[in-house]
Amino acid sequence: MDSLLDLIIINYNTKELSDKCITRLMELGLHKKFGIYYIDNDSSDGSYEFINEKYGQHITVVQNKENRGYSYAANQGIELSSSRYVMILNTDIWMGDNFISTCLEYLEEHGNVGAVTGKLLKYDFDQMCSVNVIDSTGIAVYKNMRMVDRGQNEADIDKYNDSIHVFGVSGAAPIYRREALDDIKLNDEYFDNDFFAYKEDIDLSWRLRTYGWECHYVPDAITYHGRAIGQPQKLKFLIKHRNTQSDFIKKLSFINSYLILIKNANVKNVINAMPREVIKLFYILLFEPRLLSTIPEIFRKSKIMLKKRKAIKQHAKNRDSKLMLH
Repeated sequence: MDSLLDLIIINYNTKELSDKCITRLMELGLHKKFGIYYIDNDSSDGSYEFINEKYGQHITVVQNKENRGYSYAANQGIELSSSRYVMILNTDIWMGDNFISTCLEYLEEHGNVGAVTGKLLKYDFDQMCSVNVIDSTGIAVYKNMRMVDRGQNEADIDKYNDSIHVFGVSGAAPIYRREALDDIKLNDEYFDNDFFAYKEDIDLSWRLRTYGWECHYVPDAITYHGRAIGQPQKLKFLIKHRNTQSDFIKKLSFINSYLILIKNANVKNVINAMPREVIKLFYILLFEPRLLSTIPEIFRKSKIMLKKRKAIKQHAKNRDSKLMLH
């Protein structure tokens, strides 16, 4: 191993955020301690040229000639790196002072933990300041198979201050144990390339759990994520938020919401999910019928998911692993 940790930054047309993200890493001196890989997914805004010229002497800058998705780029970065731990980083992360050191210390002390996350708080990049609102404290799964970031859009009022075992970790700034990633690697992939983007972090967390690894939340590790602020669990806000999303994002999310169940869920999970799925389909029929055009792709990819499901079950270390339901 070349280092304790490698950071993998994945970019697509976010030149300004990339600049701020990397500048912050430089300020913290992380480029002197760890390897940093910047993977550009065929951006059209000059990201690669700008980052390579400004930071190329300090970090490894890679330009992909086509955008094959977030998962593909993450896998590419993991393959390029050679560290004991691997961090996948969104460009809209403003790194906290002690986030990485706290997470690494925790991983060194807990050999059964395959992935760790800290407290992600909202960050306003326009004002360049933190916001006392939670973005994620890990991923939670409800009985109806609704999967959410714990505490998202809640004020940070000391509610999430205990280190706990969580279902999964958000893909915005996770740190993975390479041993765990190698253990769950399937078809030469860590992240599933069939999840072009969205929910790939949940899928990976689920596979870690199935193979007997744990995902943990460490509240003393604090960093900042530039995701929009809304109202927690408010239907009105959820609908308003959906209206701001592109059809491309909606379609990816819709497809992957089914693929993740086909690949990982048991019969009881599916039965519990059915009432919510029926309501979701009615909503789509009324307000977003364009999403129905993705059904043929869901059927096509479901065959691939079933093959992967079979392979996972054959090699799983913890076949009786139960979901942590909220």
